[in-house]
Amino acid sequence: MVENILPTGYGMPTFTLLGRQVLKLPFIPETSLGHEILHSWFGNSVYIDYEKGNWAEGLTSYLADHYYAELEGKGWQYRKKIIEDYESYVHEDNEISVRDFIGGGDKALRAVGYGKVAMIFHMLKTRIGEQAFQQGLELMVQEQRFRLTSWQDIEAIFSRIAQEDLSGFFDFWLDSKGTMEVNQRRSEP
Repeated sequence: MVENILPTGYGMPTFTLLGRQVLKLPFIPETSLGHEILHSWFGNSVYIDYEKGNWAEGLTSYLADHYYAELEGKGWQYRKKIIEDYESYVHEDNEISVRDFIGGGDKALRAVGYGKVAMIFHMLKTRIGEQAFQQGLELMVQEQRFRLTSWQDIEAIFSRIAQEDLSGFFDFWLDSKGTMEVNQRRSEP
């Protein structure tokens, strides 16, 4: 982990660059740090084929930010917040499909590229099962390390692991605009 003077949080190929002010925040170890460390794998080891869409921000959000919420028994609240953000910031005049997300810091783009994509990975895990999802991530790292990786590559890997054609799932969620529904079943008693 490297500290700089700007208020940043970046995952680099062999380190995470965080701003001095960011590092002082008490919640950073349970939030941003894990997200940026995951970028060492997803983005800096498995490269993003930006011409075909940025999947890495949503995946790292799901694997870090959502995971931390799950540990506290608040996963469903995290998912609900994703939907609330989408409905609050994404409108007909600024809505893009997931495949069209490249990056960007405004709230509407983040709602699509970070939030909606995180929900897509959550729905994928729910559909194929946790074990198959983990195997898919491992295979993705093994096969795509230091290679440009597109949504089509991700679809092929997870379809192979699930032994199921997932093209309909991916086509629907990557190409259609609009929000998702939250599953509000709680895992805690």
